[in-house]
Amino acid sequence: MNHDRAVRILAAQAGLETRWTDARGRKHTVGPDTLKAVLRALELPADTHSDIVQSGEALRRESESIPPMIVARGGQEIRVAGCREACLTAESGTRRSLRLHAQRGGGCTLRAPRERGYHELELDGAICTLAVAPPRCLKPQDLAGRPLAGVSVQIYSLPYFARLGIRHLYASPILAARIGPPHGYDVIDHGRINPELGGEAAPRRLVSRLKDHGLGIIVDIVPNHMAIAPPAALNGLVQYVLPARARNVAAFSRSHGLSRAFPWQS
Repeated sequence: MNHDRAVRILAAQAGLETRWTDARGRKHTVGPDTLKAVLRALELPADTHSDIVQSGEALRRESESIPPMIVARGGQEIRVAGCREACLTAESGTRRSLRLHAQRGGGCTLRAPRERGYHELELDGAICTLAVAPPRCLKPQDLAGRPLAGVSVQIYSLPYFARLGIRHLYASPILAARIGPPHGYDVIDHGRINPELGGEAAPRRLVSRLKDHGLGIIVDIVPNHMAIAPPAALNGLVQYVLPARARNVAAFSRSHGLSRAFPWQS
């Protein structure tokens, strides 16, 4: 077996994709130098034949041990090393036994719970974390017609980020903003948390969870301008503070057919 083929086999054993298809449907193969660089970053050197043998042995030993964390989707079948008993303590505190299914060639499988979160999985007395992730990321279409989960949403990668050395989470503005755009930079009230993000309680829950993992938070703000507010609020503000300018803007917009662009105009 030549060296490049041995590198590809090792990469596949490590869970790396060695072939991929681009957006135009064209097939590509990852080069051996790229694979070796990725394997080296995973502490699986593959520069020589001896490296490949030793890295393969390390993967074999790893597959026979219980990893510190298993990540799965709800209901996904998980393959683990052979064991006789499996118990799950959910993040909610409930505890139950899981059914194991023996597999040909050794090992067994169990099914991840549907409940999302960080659960404690016990396999023959050895304990690891079972992280059950949402089935997919939130899409803009999911936000129509209902309050946003926003900053109160469960963040499943916090322990991973902490282990990487990350110390802070950056958040876009969380103050009350114009309804519609999800970015939060159209602030209309600097003294109130955006109700679409869960109100006052949501950031507190987020900060509490961040503290559990030794993380802080940096929140972006918009101190130098505000967006167009609802009619009553902005109409009163502009007419009181800048009456002449307000009249000029209203007259200009009407003469140029821009009345719809300024909903606060009377």
